[in-house]
Amino acid sequence: MDKFFTVKYSTDDLLKRIQTPLKLFKNKKQVSKKFDFSDVFPTDPTIEDYKNQKMTVLCNHYLNALKYYKILELISEDTSSLSGRYHDHILNLCNIKKELSFFKIYDELIGRNHNIFLRFNTIKFYNSNLLNIFFKADKFIVDYLTKEKWTLTNNNLRHCVATGFIFRKNDVVQLNVSRNYNLNNYKGLYHFRDYKLSEFDYIHTDYLNQNNEGSHYTINWNNQLSDAYAVIYDSDLNYAQFDFDLNHDENVIKLKSANGHLRSYSFPVHHYLPKAMLPHEKKTEKDNLYFGIELEVGYQRSVSNRRKLHLDIEQKFLKGLAICKSDGSVSNGFEINTVPMTFDFIKTTDVFFNLFNDTKNSLRSYNMRSTGIHIHVSKKPLSTLQIGKMLEFVNSRKNRDFITELSGRNQNNYCEINDVLKTKSIHLKEYGTRGRENLSQDEYRAIDKMNDKYQAVNLQHDETVEFRIFKGNTKPQTISRYIEFVHGLVMFSKNISNQKLSYKDFIKYIGLNKNTYPFLNEFNEKFIGNLKKDELILKEEFTYSPRIIKQNRGKVIEIKKPRVFTEHFKKKKPRKIIKR
Repeated sequence: MDKFFTVKYSTDDLLKRIQTPLKLFKNKKQVSKKFDFSDVFPTDPTIEDYKNQKMTVLCNHYLNALKYYKILELISEDTSSLSGRYHDHILNLCNIKKELSFFKIYDELIGRNHNIFLRFNTIKFYNSNLLNIFFKADKFIVDYLTKEKWTLTNNNLRHCVATGFIFRKNDVVQLNVSRNYNLNNYKGLYHFRDYKLSEFDYIHTDYLNQNNEGSHYTINWNNQLSDAYAVIYDSDLNYAQFDFDLNHDENVIKLKSANGHLRSYSFPVHHYLPKAMLPHEKKTEKDNLYFGIELEVGYQRSVSNRRKLHLDIEQKFLKGLAICKSDGSVSNGFEINTVPMTFDFIKTTDVFFNLFNDTKNSLRSYNMRSTGIHIHVSKKPLSTLQIGKMLEFVNSRKNRDFITELSGRNQNNYCEINDVLKTKSIHLKEYGTRGRENLSQDEYRAIDKMNDKYQAVNLQHDETVEFRIFKGNTKPQTISRYIEFVHGLVMFSKNISNQKLSYKDFIKYIGLNKNTYPFLNEFNEKFIGNLKKDELILKEEFTYSPRIIKQNRGKVIEIKKPRVFTEHFKKKKPRKIIKR
């Protein structure tokens, strides 16, 4: 069989001749060192440029060139594996023409972009005949390093498990000890696994998902390339992980950064971020009542960098709990859309109090005409009758003054109140009108209103009931009052008869549970005249936390902070090496 090139010196012979520079690298623990050309490339004729001066040699490229030399030597023994494009990929990468040259390989690796190494991962699996060659080359290098007891970390070098080549430490990132991945056996991938030279695994940073900001590589783990896996970076813990392992960690945020841009109004936050609950709470939606909050806000004049504000809200202030979306109905503003959260999670974490402290000089809402607050509550824990009672309570004429005062605004085109909506109307919505040819005018009108999203209580969502009555606000006490109202109404409608759906009965119920609803109870006391408008039960700085801690007998509930796998990886620049 024709050979593309000849091999004058075997890899074993070459290795014997370069023992001195290799041992100097190992003993001096250096990543680069100056040598005479003839000492580091004894099998090549001296290059004119290096006759009268020493050359700087990089340790990792030197070792990689040795491995590459071994790969080409093995290929020369059987070139049938290099049919078609594999000739270009393997041979032309290092400009091999007639005779295998150690210096030409090293010089080409130095001069080319490092992605020459990353291509090997794809090359192998396009051509499975090359697998055995790569295995043998891996074993050759690792056997040598093991024999010499060479710990490459001493030279600030690391192996990349995806390519099998050696890089400087700032070019790789540590891999998480995953439950699923086993590079030794998984679909044939094999690099530095049987011959452990490091306590940890590392992978080149170009494999990291960089949010489409520049190229990154995927790993193909079978010969058919039907599965391509991305490697994702955890900025908090400073390690990488394969994307198919993310489902094992419920505290990981998988949402890609928007880099400060507002997301689409229709972006479904609950599909991308996990629900927020306390550690002891049940995780099924049937058992937990979830609240999703939409805060329509505007910018204060002091905000000079809006993108930074959006980025801080998503990745710092409400990390893992909310996104920033565009909202065409808000003039000079946007919408903060939270994930579904349990009532106890909201209270225990003081989430809106913390947000206010972080954004009080950046956001506004109350004095804007176009802003409001929408609160979604999950449907699964609610019965049809319960939803009907809430519908009637909010729309009832006898409760109109209470609802208007509580919500902070009159009805408008975005949140209509219609007293035609009764508890029984919900059955027309849920079960249709078949067999009811003689519907009254009010029933027809009720059906029409229940099919309109711009109602005080919007029933158009499949998974939630949406309350749209609240005026925009950024103060946590007001937001808390709104959330307490919705939670209190859910509990009230569960335990009360149709004949007692008045605000007076509701206020009595809240009074009996005032420890659960402190902000709503204070408002109720003022509404019925037990308190003057400027009189306070709660201090201005009151938050839920002291009461929660007291209920838990001083024990603080630990809530894991979410981790982000999608923040941009900031690669450290290695110390510049000047070649002289």
